[in-house]
Amino acid sequence: MVETFFKTLKSELVWRTVFLTRAEAAGAIGRYTCAFYNPVRRHSALDSISPAMFERQAAGSLLKRDKSIKPRLQEDLSVF
Repeated sequence: MVETFFKTLKSELVWRTVFLTRAEAAGAIGRYTCAFYNPVRRHSALDSISPAMFERQAAGSLLKRDKSIKPRLQEDLSVF
């Protein structure tokens, strides 16, 4: 898994860019990782959707589930 990440990092960023300093390279790699690779890039472990999309879908399904649970809880409390 880690090897795949480093291959992707090198092919999508490092080999295509000329960095003049080590600090410039570190900044570009940090931005790539935090701003693109982790939240935006599609991941096969998530059925080829991005983590951001996966989280939106999960939040949406939780909201739907919460709406169906709340009325039942209110009905149960009215018994007391």
